[in-house]
Amino acid sequence: MGNLFSRKRRWVPPNPEFEERLEQGKQGKWKIKESFRAMKLCKDGADLAEVLSTDSVVENLDLSFTGLGDDEAEYLGEALQRNTTLKVLRLSNNHIKAKGMGFLCDGLSDNNNSALIKLDLQNNAIGLEGAAKLGNMLDAFALEELNVFWNQVGTQGFLDLIEGASGSVTLQRLDLRYNGVQLEEMDEVFERTLARVLAAIQKRNSEPDNKDRKLQIIIDPTCQKALDDIGLNAEDVFTTEE
Repeated sequence: MGNLFSRKRRWVPPNPEFEERLEQGKQGKWKIKESFRAMKLCKDGADLAEVLSTDSVVENLDLSFTGLGDDEAEYLGEALQRNTTLKVLRLSNNHIKAKGMGFLCDGLSDNNNSALIKLDLQNNAIGLEGAAKLGNMLDAFALEELNVFWNQVGTQGFLDLIEGASGSVTLQRLDLRYNGVQLEEMDEVFERTLARVLAAIQKRNSEPDNKDRKLQIIIDPTCQKALDDIGLNAEDVFTTEE
């Protein structure tokens, strides 16, 4: 990714509250849980990401409703490449698309010491391409919870994420509700692939060592009905309950 923090940034009106909180972070005074929820990030969030890259205190960071897009996700990916203490990252209700998802995946995959176990991407727009990138990386992450609710991933993206989840030994919760999935239109190849992936997840869930960390995939009622119709609604894997 290179040294993104030295890159020229576009001007954004100053936010006194943000600047004060940022200064606290620079002084190592952030708390274990920090929230910038609904706070418009200045300077593309680059300054915050730079602090996060070296912070050793915060474990739970909420950046929901902050206007983050792909440019900010690039900075954040750089921070994730270096940070070793962050466990929970909330990025819901932002503007992260496939390109931004790629930056986040690259950052996490390049950090063998990442502590991240929960990633909330609800209501972004990673789409099919972003879902493919994320699915391909899931077996390399130590995530336990992943929320991709309402991200326009579509039917193929739905399968890509489930297939990626099947290769994870840590993931326990995957929320895929309301992503424009049309399972009633799946072809024979898709159906066979889904059946194979579900069998792998069921095998993992049945192992004694995984008794308390089974993988559950949350789907919407429309998906559940389509799976019921073709006999693939594995109750020990899929649920419509949060």
